Amino acid sequence: MSMDIERHDDGHWHFKLGPIEKWVVAAAGTTLMGLAYLTYQGISDTQLRQGSDLQDIKTQQAVTNAQLSALSKQLSDVPVMRQTTAEIKVQVLRNTQDIRDLQHTNSTKK
Repeated sequence: MSMDIERHDDGHWHFKLGPIEKWVVAAAGTTLMGLAYLTYQGISDTQLRQGSDLQDIKTQQAVTNAQLSALSKQLSDVPVMRQTTAEIKVQVLRNTQDIRDLQHTNSTKK
């Protein structure tokens, strides 16, 4: 095992590695590259899941919007239904009174 460091006349340092050090450096470099790749894959997978989740949320939002629109339309008919119900009640009261009047008229004719 040897590692030599020399300084040349131009001011640059020169490193010489022995065969074992070269293998250690190569193994460390390979490990770092592998860790970088695994980190990238983890981030990519997370982004894909988030994209899928976002699409699900968009679909749910569209369904909710459609249901809210239907409810809004139904609720907009409520005042008309109340008015119609009130008119029907008045008509029923008139009809009931007319029937009583007719029954009273028929009973007085006999």
